[in-house]
Amino acid sequence: MSIYKPFKINPLILVFLIGSLHLWLMWPGILSPDSQGQYAMAVAGIYNDHHPPLMSFVWRYLDHIVPGSGMMFLLHLSLLYGSVFYLISSFCNFRYRFILLLFSLIPQIFFYSNMIWKDIGFTFSFLFVAAYLSYLSSNKQQPTWYKTIILVIILLYGTAVKFQAQFCAPVLLGWLAYVLSNYQIYCKKFIKTVSILLLLFYFVLNSINYVLIPNVQKNYSWQLVKLYDLAAISVAINKDLFPDFTKNNNFTMQELQSRFNRKPLDQFKYYMVDDLIFGDAILKTGSNKIERQQLYFSWVKTIFRHPLIYLKHRAINMASMLLYHPSFKYINNFLNNNNYNNAMVYWIANGMVYLTMANLIPAILSVIYFILGILVLRSMFWAAVPLICFNAVSIIMLVVLFFCSMAGTPRYTYITICMVHASHLLAYLCWRKKHEISYC
Repeated sequence: MSIYKPFKINPLILVFLIGSLHLWLMWPGILSPDSQGQYAMAVAGIYNDHHPPLMSFVWRYLDHIVPGSGMMFLLHLSLLYGSVFYLISSFCNFRYRFILLLFSLIPQIFFYSNMIWKDIGFTFSFLFVAAYLSYLSSNKQQPTWYKTIILVIILLYGTAVKFQAQFCAPVLLGWLAYVLSNYQIYCKKFIKTVSILLLLFYFVLNSINYVLIPNVQKNYSWQLVKLYDLAAISVAINKDLFPDFTKNNNFTMQELQSRFNRKPLDQFKYYMVDDLIFGDAILKTGSNKIERQQLYFSWVKTIFRHPLIYLKHRAINMASMLLYHPSFKYINNFLNNNNYNNAMVYWIANGMVYLTMANLIPAILSVIYFILGILVLRSMFWAAVPLICFNAVSIIMLVVLFFCSMAGTPRYTYITICMVHASHLLAYLCWRKKHEISYC
């Protein structure tokens, strides 16, 4: 008998090495105008509700350690690669689990992971919590009290930095209550645990915003979504539907139509409310409670009068999020599209970029995976609950964005991309389980 034991690779070491390489290559992350605005709030220590304040609050103290975006980038990557580690650990007896080491290198994930955005902090926080709960579920373990607190804090951070996250958080809180209730749903302990978690969580969440944002700094940014919808419907019927106080002196229907001129999706353009209310703005939000109420009721009345136009506008906006991908137009500098072979190369290249970067396929897969998890749930297979929860977060985010987004920006659906790619192995195991059940 051999005296040598087989060599086992510690996934933590591999994840640490890949994460360190990622950090070194992309340090200190990439700032966009949005993130520059949040950094300015962090440095000044003055917050408003246009961007949820907690990210700037945390960034302020990270900036004392290393000035700039580097520490925030480190925080995001720590959550990302912590998620990868716990995802791998969820499949301790599955020989293909190390394929998850490539998770962060998936083009859709890697491309955005280097940006310092609240969307990234939100996504990686939720991903970490889901990955850790998946690890616990696969081993039927319960977390210690201090790990539970840490998990809730991470989830709280992810929820506080993105407005739409508050609608997704109950999925993970319910999953945590399920774990803490010894993997029992139909019991008093589960109902009590989930009720306490939800009450405490949203009390603390609202308290954070109340403490960090004084009344004089509140922008009531929800008004931007209403102006966005009113603009779309006004353009569609060629009629001014705005309350008078929302219009600047340079407002005209011709100017509105010019700025709201949607570009075809194949030109990789999407429309956003920014062109209407920032810079040389033609619209503005209500400055007091009465004006805000008037804007809200005008929006409600318009929606009820033109529901089909509203839904069409919302569908086009969602299509922009799901169909947009980075353009490869620079290929035209090297290829002459009048030549058949070069045109083929151009469209094949664009097709490959679409498959690897557009968000439509992950969105469709999230629905398929959710249904698969439901079908396998009755067998009490451990992977069913994680598969359902990963993709429930994705689906809820898509639904909320359909009604509440104010731009067709693809990064809004980044959490869908990450949750779906994180659940491929779960879906494979559930599909295999369903296949076994169907032949029993």
